[in-house]
Amino acid sequence: STLRYISLPSLIELKLAAGRGRDEADVIELMRENLDKVDTIRQHLSQVHADYVVAFDHSVERAREQEER
Repeated sequence: STLRYISLPSLIELKLAAGRGRDEADVIELMRENLDKVDTIRQHLSQVHADYVVAFDHSVERAREQEER
Protein backbone atom coordinates (compact mmCIF):
# COMPACT_ATOMS: atom_id res chain seq x y z
CA SER A 1 0.00 0.00 0.00
CA THR A 2 1.10 3.56 -0.68
CA LEU A 3 1.24 6.21 2.00
CA ARG A 4 -0.15 9.56 0.97
CA TYR A 5 0.64 12.80 2.69
CA ILE A 6 -1.21 16.08 2.65
CA SER A 7 0.60 19.02 1.09
CA LEU A 8 1.46 22.02 3.25
CA PRO A 9 -0.94 24.32 1.33
CA SER A 10 -3.77 21.79 1.80
CA LEU A 11 -2.97 21.39 5.49
CA ILE A 12 -3.06 25.16 5.96
CA GLU A 13 -6.38 25.24 4.09
CA LEU A 14 -7.89 22.63 6.42
CA LYS A 15 -6.60 24.45 9.51
CA LEU A 16 -8.08 27.75 8.30
CA ALA A 17 -11.38 26.06 7.45
CA ALA A 18 -11.64 24.62 10.96
CA GLY A 19 -11.17 28.10 12.39
CA ARG A 20 -10.43 27.02 15.96
CA GLY A 21 -7.91 28.83 18.14
CA ARG A 22 -5.62 25.79 18.20
CA ASP A 23 -5.70 25.60 14.41
CA GLU A 24 -4.82 29.29 14.11
CA ALA A 25 -1.87 28.72 16.45
CA ASP A 26 -0.83 25.72 14.32
CA VAL A 27 -0.90 27.85 11.15
CA ILE A 28 1.27 30.49 12.84
CA GLU A 29 3.75 27.83 13.97
CA LEU A 30 3.80 26.17 10.54
CA MET A 31 4.45 29.53 8.89
CA ARG A 32 7.25 30.41 11.30
CA GLU A 33 9.02 27.34 9.94
CA ASN A 34 7.99 27.86 6.29
CA LEU A 35 8.06 31.60 5.57
CA ASP A 36 9.75 30.81 2.24
CA LYS A 37 6.51 29.12 1.10
CA VAL A 38 4.11 32.02 1.76
CA ASP A 39 3.58 32.85 -1.92
CA THR A 40 2.86 29.25 -2.91
CA ILE A 41 0.39 28.74 -0.05
CA ARG A 42 -1.28 32.11 -0.66
CA GLN A 43 -1.76 31.22 -4.34
CA HIS A 44 -3.36 27.89 -3.38
CA LEU A 45 -5.70 29.57 -0.90
CA SER A 46 -6.71 32.28 -3.39
CA GLN A 47 -8.12 29.51 -5.60
CA VAL A 48 -10.18 28.18 -2.68
CA HIS A 49 -11.70 31.13 -0.82
CA ALA A 50 -10.89 34.82 -0.30
CA ASP A 51 -11.60 34.56 3.45
CA TYR A 52 -8.81 31.98 3.77
CA VAL A 53 -6.35 34.43 2.19
CA VAL A 54 -7.31 37.12 4.71
CA ALA A 55 -6.91 34.71 7.65
CA PHE A 56 -3.65 33.38 6.22
CA ASP A 57 -2.20 36.87 5.78
CA HIS A 58 -3.04 37.60 9.42
CA SER A 59 -1.33 34.39 10.55
CA VAL A 60 1.77 35.15 8.45
CA GLU A 61 1.94 38.62 10.00
CA ARG A 62 1.82 37.08 13.48
CA ALA A 63 4.44 34.48 12.54
CA ARG A 64 6.78 37.23 11.34
CA GLU A 65 6.23 39.21 14.55
CA GLN A 66 7.16 36.16 16.63
CA GLU A 67 10.29 35.61 14.52
CA GLU A 68 11.42 39.17 15.22
CA ARG A 69 11.46 38.64 18.99
